[in-house]
Amino acid sequence: MKIKTLFKLVIGLVIIVVIAAGAFITLFDPNDYKQQIIEQVQEETGRNVSIDGQLGWDLYPRIAISAEGVTLGNPEGFSSPNMLQVKHAAFSAALIPLLRQEIIVESVSLDGANIALERLANGKDNWSDLQKGGEDKPHEGGGDRGDSEVMVKRIEITNTSFSFNDAQANEKHSLQINKITTGMLGARRAVPVELDLVMDSSRLGQYELEGKGTLTVDEKFSYINAPDLELTLTPVKHPEQQVTVSGNIGLDQERKQFVMRDFEITSADGRVSGELQAADYSSKPQVEGNLDIDSLSIASLAKAFGADASGLPEKVSGKMVIKTAGDTVNINPLSLKAAGGSIEGNLAVKTPVDKATYSGSFKIAQLNPGKLMGELGMEAPQVSSDKALSSLAGNFSFNGDTDHVQLKPFNIKLDSSSINGDVRITRFDNPHFAFNLAVDKINVDHYLPPTDADDKKESAAVKEAKAAKTIGGLRLDGSVKIGSLHASGLSMSNFKANIISAGGETRLSPLSAGLYGGSYNGNIVLRGKGKRLTWSANERLKGVNIGPLLKDLVGQERIDGKADVTLKINGSGVDKKQMMSSLGGNTTFTVRNGSVKGINLAAALREAKAKLNNRPVEKAKEARQTDFAELSGTAKIKSGVVTNNDLVMKSPFLRVTGKGTVNLSASSVNYLLTTKVTSTIKGQGGAEFSDLEGLTIPIRVKGHFDNLSYSLDLEELLKERAKQELDKEKDKLKGKLLEKLGLPVAEEAPVAAPADAAATDQAPAAEEPKKKKSVEDKLKDSLLKGLKF
Repeated sequence: MKIKTLFKLVIGLVIIVVIAAGAFITLFDPNDYKQQIIEQVQEETGRNVSIDGQLGWDLYPRIAISAEGVTLGNPEGFSSPNMLQVKHAAFSAALIPLLRQEIIVESVSLDGANIALERLANGKDNWSDLQKGGEDKPHEGGGDRGDSEVMVKRIEITNTSFSFNDAQANEKHSLQINKITTGMLGARRAVPVELDLVMDSSRLGQYELEGKGTLTVDEKFSYINAPDLELTLTPVKHPEQQVTVSGNIGLDQERKQFVMRDFEITSADGRVSGELQAADYSSKPQVEGNLDIDSLSIASLAKAFGADASGLPEKVSGKMVIKTAGDTVNINPLSLKAAGGSIEGNLAVKTPVDKATYSGSFKIAQLNPGKLMGELGMEAPQVSSDKALSSLAGNFSFNGDTDHVQLKPFNIKLDSSSINGDVRITRFDNPHFAFNLAVDKINVDHYLPPTDADDKKESAAVKEAKAAKTIGGLRLDGSVKIGSLHASGLSMSNFKANIISAGGETRLSPLSAGLYGGSYNGNIVLRGKGKRLTWSANERLKGVNIGPLLKDLVGQERIDGKADVTLKINGSGVDKKQMMSSLGGNTTFTVRNGSVKGINLAAALREAKAKLNNRPVEKAKEARQTDFAELSGTAKIKSGVVTNNDLVMKSPFLRVTGKGTVNLSASSVNYLLTTKVTSTIKGQGGAEFSDLEGLTIPIRVKGHFDNLSYSLDLEELLKERAKQELDKEKDKLKGKLLEKLGLPVAEEAPVAAPADAAATDQAPAAEEPKKKKSVEDKLKDSLLKGLKF
């Protein structure tokens, strides 16, 4: 066959193929096979499928497919009948390049689509069953489809929505695409891109996102460059907090490089600007950059975007320079200003594969911590003094990882107190604090709530439950040294305490301090279990000037002298009423070379003598106090009531014993002092009380702490005086009897007769049995005229 004839034959065959293809395309209508297509898809997916609109297709010079009114149903049990609804979808790709394993997508368009994803409370979703049999299979032939080059000339998505209803997490999310359009992607050409989206999340809120710019990508989307990107994010509920991001952003995955140049993030009244570049970010990133923060509204932005704003400042300004060395990212210098304060320092973060670590140092310029807490959205504690929480400054170095942080050295100036030492915190989810702190001076009372504070009107039970929960969750191990401590009105020096807290129990042991010229040693245990807070203490005071201590503690100096006290007590609760009513335990005390304030026993004796002898009472010139050489006793405490039955007070011419109760909860006293003139009174200027020698003078102490009253116990005094008189009469009769019997009679010391003795002698002899009663009656009459003093 001649070549010319062969060429004509080939040309003829091509013409026949072209005519046949054209006839096939012209004569073939895919809508005729719509039912078969529906049945095939239903068989593959097990879902209901419908195609209400037209199907279209084209084969040459491009493969083009289009569909309208397509729905894909949901499995049973889901809220929506359909998983997918499409108003119109079209796809076209060049035919000839496919033969060279090149994918050139002419266009992708989607309009009016609604894709509804859903997960039920039991974890079942409406998309997993579509993945059955969808595993990748080796491509038959020598090529690898994954290496095929992809180019997309145009994408247009309009009026399309995606939704995800997660009943298991109780969250709903949706994305409404009003419009997304792009030019040619995948050929490293600058392509204009526009987008208009609305994002809605039950957890994060609703936002509008608009953007435009020029986007350059390669065929594999491994290279992306946006030299003039501009994005605007607007919270729908807070449109005033609109955020705009602009700049030059580039990504090159083959070179492992990421660059942000001349970028700027702006909000209503603040901005962040700078540049950042990273290389080899897959293994050991090399990062360099700088940030300039100008009055950024951190708290407002957090609130607008649904984040927790507690603890965040309203305005933040500052600068930082970032640079990496190996696996360490250094931020040096770092300077931030917020809430009226400023921090300067440096930070280094190491990022090895197993665990990240960090270290650095910060310096805090002087600021007002109370104001700072207010601006950070935190409730500043109520304090008793305007000097408290008014000034804070200091510096500290730190290091740590994801499990712990250590501050060492730690140097802080809080108000007038200097605090130095080190602090370590481990396990942030359940923190354990270890510390060694030294404080030069502090007045703890300044930091307590005012006595008239409302305290949120919480009941004692609620406050106790909160305190028990706090104690129950504490994990502490450390020591505190304070040069000068003022607490609960008391002043101490060289205070030292070891503190250990774990398992719901906090121990302050040992405790020691210099206290009012003497010393204090002890230990305190707090236990928080459930809603109950209990505590116990074992304490000892030695050589303490008890007068100034009582004056500072309760405001009244009822007794002074050098005191030794042991105290073992326990109780529960947090407020004063709870603590006092639950108090139990015991105590011993000895006070030497002191005095009791508010009562002059010598004057009381003179008054008693005058009243017994029916003489006028002279006003005491001495101070209302009774000096003693030693005062001692023991006491038991139960339910807030202190009971003492063995009080002994020794003075040069008096012996005083006492017994009674002190109700700490009611702040009241009911006590009986028994005073007796000793035989040592002679020769000590006490001759005026010689007629009272051996007589017991009972004194009743009663009333509220602020208004104690002292009075003679009439009943006890009458009994004692009558007994004394009867004993004297018995002695006289005994002497007369011995005289009549001719036996020797002991000489008696002269005894002063009562002033009304003469009147008694004038009574008729027949009434002799009534004379003794008359003396007793007259004694009673004279005493009842006013023995209070």
